[in-house]
Amino acid sequence: MNLKYLLVFVAAFVLCSCDSTSFIHGERKARAAVDSFAFYYFNWQFPKATRFVTDSSQVWLRYAASQVHEADVAILRDKEDATIEIDEIDVTSYNGPKARITVNNFLRMDTIGTEGHLVKKASFILHLEEVPEDKVRWKVRMEGLPQSERRNRD
Repeated sequence: MNLKYLLVFVAAFVLCSCDSTSFIHGERKARAAVDSFAFYYFNWQFPKATRFVTDSSQVWLRYAASQVHEADVAILRDKEDATIEIDEIDVTSYNGPKARITVNNFLRMDTIGTEGHLVKKASFILHLEEVPEDKVRWKVRMEGLPQSERRNRD
């Protein structure tokens, strides 16, 4: 009888361990995709960012690229790269997987036809989607251009 309980315990432990490892691996892949997307996006390297967004999000990167003002290019050329801090990754959120990031030293795109301006620090929430058939596996799902959270707006 004790052997039966031991086998059940071992089986449950193995199943939980596999699920935990899978969860950690998934979170690590999500973190890598968010980091890559955010670095390329906030440094205005939109073609490189395309690898890290869903197919339906491609239109937003093309839109952002089409809105680059000549003065923006000069500013980007003379400034240091934006830096990204991933504050939180939640791949199990009730409202869908998401990441909260902080971006430092980036050029914010302003109204169409006007040049952008430098921002020292702002927080963003990026929505994620798991794409099992893709090598990247996790991608950012854009339903518009990323908007900073109100509390950190300049």
